[in-house]
Amino acid sequence: MNTHPPPPSLVAQLVIPEGQPLPPARRLMVLIPDQDTDETELARRIWALASPRGLAVVYLGLNRDFATESRARRRLATLAAVTRDDRVNVQTRLEVGVDWMRAVRALWRSGDLVVCHAEQMVRAGGLWRKPLGQALVSDLKAPVYLFSGFYSELPMPSASLTARALSWLIPLAILVGFFLIQVQIDQAVTGWLRTTLLSLSVVAEFGMVLIWNRFSI
Repeated sequence: MNTHPPPPSLVAQLVIPEGQPLPPARRLMVLIPDQDTDETELARRIWALASPRGLAVVYLGLNRDFATESRARRRLATLAAVTRDDRVNVQTRLEVGVDWMRAVRALWRSGDLVVCHAEQMVRAGGLWRKPLGQALVSDLKAPVYLFSGFYSELPMPSASLTARALSWLIPLAILVGFFLIQVQIDQAVTGWLRTTLLSLSVVAEFGMVLIWNRFSI
């Protein structure tokens, strides 16, 4: 059993889609990152949510490395053992080789309340980062319960081959595009105006590259 001390500051938050009431939950779907934390304390928090209403619980883990699969399964088993009692039915599920959004969609059904961590992030649009909880609220059109404080930080999921290619191709396209613009300026304009336009194009070129680097992974 994990012997990590309890996190120093734990915060829980319920995120509800705009304009929608909170539906009664029948099951808690708890997302478990592939990182060490205090599993006993986390399980106690989940039990405190589930037991008074007799809610079922499913712990959903995500693992991309087959070499660490056994460790991930032990983590889920520990969580289940601490949470389970006469009123709380607990199941575990470990998905390998998929992302959180696909894993949740495959398992979620109406009446589920997803529980995830504020530190979890997801890729949106290839390279853009977005809180997983926010993405799930938008995708499921259902509330998400957020914990904060069990993890100091969580690594981003690996980018796809397409996303990695875009991270190189888009800056290259910016450089090539501005080079062609600068050639046209050099051929069509003379004197101080040419110098001014070339300087402005260089500033715009590097500005666009910096903006891309700021928001890409």
